[in-house]
Amino acid sequence: SGGWVLLCNCHLDTSWMSVLDDFCETSLCSQQTHREFRLWLTCAPNDNIPTPLLQRSFKLACPKPSGLRAHLLSMYRKMSEQEALGGSVMAGMQKQLTFGLCFFHALVADRSSFGSIAWSSPYNIIQEDFDVAHQQLSSLIDNGMQFQTDVGIASGEHLERIATLVVDLNYVCSATDSHDRLILSLIAMQCFSGCATETADVKFGLPITNVEGVLDASTKSELCAALRDMDMPP
Repeated sequence: SGGWVLLCNCHLDTSWMSVLDDFCETSLCSQQTHREFRLWLTCAPNDNIPTPLLQRSFKLACPKPSGLRAHLLSMYRKMSEQEALGGSVMAGMQKQLTFGLCFFHALVADRSSFGSIAWSSPYNIIQEDFDVAHQQLSSLIDNGMQFQTDVGIASGEHLERIATLVVDLNYVCSATDSHDRLILSLIAMQCFSGCATETADVKFGLPITNVEGVLDASTKSELCAALRDMDMPP
């Protein structure tokens, strides 16, 4: 009928890809196939994908972001307006904690590009790790932490501990080396320490300046523009 088919994450079952390759050669290449039919495959880099399947395909590559700013922009562009700016009764704190989580993920993901210099063991830190952590953090704020906007600093400190716990569950527990777990925990402390407050004096234990433009942004486009202007390591 000329419809399209999308098969996601083909790298998770490379043994079946040879079956797909045979099917494409025997069935999809026949004249009975509708000329408007398209088969889309998504896959992480993998050496076990059959070469003939790659040769008969048009390939689109999506390289990983390089550098902290590129990682941050990539994550915020994939968020909705509400996710980026905070949609709970504690939108201000939620925006600050989301930025802390984004910076944490960008830092540890970009650190992985340095190989054995960065980590004792190799780790594949991907966008889905952040997506799960961000969803958990937002859910905890929306459903379990319905504070009033005039709460004291103790509530902000409590939210910082929750954010650190989310990082522990999704990142630290995945590390196999004790030194790597310690480094991840220390980075998380720097990213979240002092950031969850309703006052104007928001502080991050991070090597960045001009973060106020990000936290004061009222739209996602303003936030991304502020990220481009923010002073940070390359």
